[in-house]
Amino acid sequence: MSVAASAPSPPPAPIASTAAPPDSAPAPPSPARPGGAAADPAAVHAAAKTERQAAVDRWRRWDDRLSAGRGVVFLAAVAVAIGWATGSWTGWWLLGPAVAFAALCLIHEGVASKQAFAARAVTHHDHARLRIGGGLVPDADAGADLLPPDRPHAADLDLFGEAGLFRQLSCARTAGGRATLAGWLLAPAEPDEVRTRQRAAEALAGEVRLRERLALLPGDPPAPPGDPVAIVPPRPLPAGVRLAALVLGAAAVFGLGWWLIAAGSVGILLAAAGGQGALQYVFRDRVTAAGDYSERTGGGLTLLAGVLRLLERCEPPAPAVAVLRDSLNDQETGETPSEAVARLASIARRLETSRNNQFVAVASAVFALPLFHAHAIARWAETHGGRLSDWAAAAGRFEALLSLARWRFERPAFVVPRYSSESGAARFVATGLGHPLLPQADCIRNDVALAVGAPSDGSTHEDSSPGAPALLLVSGSNMSGKSTLLRAVGVNATLAGAGAAVCATSLSLAPCRVRSVMRVTDSLADGKSLFFESVRRLAGVLDDAAAAGPPVLFLLDEILQGTNSADRRIGAEAVVRTLLDRGAFGLVTTHDLALTELADDLGTRAANVHFRDHLADGRMTFDHRLRPGVVPRSNALELMRLVGIVPREG
Repeated sequence: MSVAASAPSPPPAPIASTAAPPDSAPAPPSPARPGGAAADPAAVHAAAKTERQAAVDRWRRWDDRLSAGRGVVFLAAVAVAIGWATGSWTGWWLLGPAVAFAALCLIHEGVASKQAFAARAVTHHDHARLRIGGGLVPDADAGADLLPPDRPHAADLDLFGEAGLFRQLSCARTAGGRATLAGWLLAPAEPDEVRTRQRAAEALAGEVRLRERLALLPGDPPAPPGDPVAIVPPRPLPAGVRLAALVLGAAAVFGLGWWLIAAGSVGILLAAAGGQGALQYVFRDRVTAAGDYSERTGGGLTLLAGVLRLLERCEPPAPAVAVLRDSLNDQETGETPSEAVARLASIARRLETSRNNQFVAVASAVFALPLFHAHAIARWAETHGGRLSDWAAAAGRFEALLSLARWRFERPAFVVPRYSSESGAARFVATGLGHPLLPQADCIRNDVALAVGAPSDGSTHEDSSPGAPALLLVSGSNMSGKSTLLRAVGVNATLAGAGAAVCATSLSLAPCRVRSVMRVTDSLADGKSLFFESVRRLAGVLDDAAAAGPPVLFLLDEILQGTNSADRRIGAEAVVRTLLDRGAFGLVTTHDLALTELADDLGTRAANVHFRDHLADGRMTFDHRLRPGVVPRSNALELMRLVGIVPREG
């Protein structure tokens, strides 16, 4: 694979082989940020960290004082105990130190909680600065479980995984938020929806404190995908059953007192306990159903309640956020969604405790607590269950928008692309295009222009690129940047279709489905050869190009590798012609210079471009600049000479 990252070099000259992209509208203003519009994102997080670190130090000092105070009170209690033992004081004197010690313990617990919260905030801002600098945040959500097996382009482009786009982009906490953002990356949205997301990201970009609160919300980690909210809610218990449980509980308490205090018969206690046990056995399925209902909420009830609370309190700076917040209004119950979900979380915790905590096992059995908690969950489901999935979806969309906003804020040099289908032609027209996951100081940028078709009325849209080909055949030596160019095109097209900012000086494109054949491997275990896998993947791209939907933007790296040059030439031409005939457009890389002749056969629909290497003093370097035409030479033999495989001439 080639890599388009090297030492920084001067800006590239325009490429004559591809039509120059049209002038785009000026880049939107940088997001409003604390400290001024021109504030640097890293500086903003550094200032926030300093503030939080001051809070940590302040609470630590209080922690030390309270620890010392508890020690003093403890010594005072010891002195009083000695005085009591010697008859100098009465035992009532111990009450004062005991109350003081208990009060100090409660205050100390609150201070420790605030100190821990501030410390977590410091870590949060450290991670933000690491991410802005191009580093990988430890233990960040890579979204590997969201990688769909039927979308191999997602693996080719590193949309998910340890060094993938999702890890840098997402700040979602709930399962719904993660799934929403993943869905946006896997399928392009309609232009109106993309513009809605773009406006929301711009408006929320400066909300650093809001994203901090989201990151520090308490709650369970996201549940595994595919564990949706239960469709069938649990059923409430009949009033007679609840009354019987109350009566049996009271009888058990009376029987225990009768036996222990009055030395009466133990029969009442045994009869009540037996009846209570039988009652809970008969209705055990409803308790289990209630427990399952409370667990199948995607991202954890406490966490979901926290996200909903943030959404409810968020002043809507963008219509998309206002619509989400308004969708949560529920005047029928007088309870906000966050309050309702928090109440369900509380009931669910009590149910879990009553079923599994050995310290309350006796009380749970005597008073049939699992039955009453299960009934409370069932009543909650009757009142709010119909809207729970809508609330989870609203919270998930809110988190996905905050993810786009964080991406916009932390990458002020990126631009918001023009994304529309008004021109009537599929297109991808970029200037200064780079890979968004590479360190920007080392990222070499190039211009790329692709277009298919023209408006039916013969007019020229401002975003069109007259003369741009539908296919770029990219030749070049090993490690010159071909594969990274393909990934830069694919990842930026994915970001644009999701509503995010892109790594380019300007980008204009229409909705398109990115498809690729890049990381093709053979498998001895599955009995699949490299060529077979290449053909199978290409067939999938051809099928997608024929299916209904936006045009396919194809990215084919070393097309039909694993076969001889003659067969590759025939097969590649058939694949490319079929894709172009089906309205697709894209890039094809190759080491086989015979394939570059396709551009001549395809006329104006194709153009050759290339990357070049430089050899000096036995050292090979690359400038990663895209140039017009076919690469003049290959570096394969020279690479083998450099490592001693092939002897040097002369």
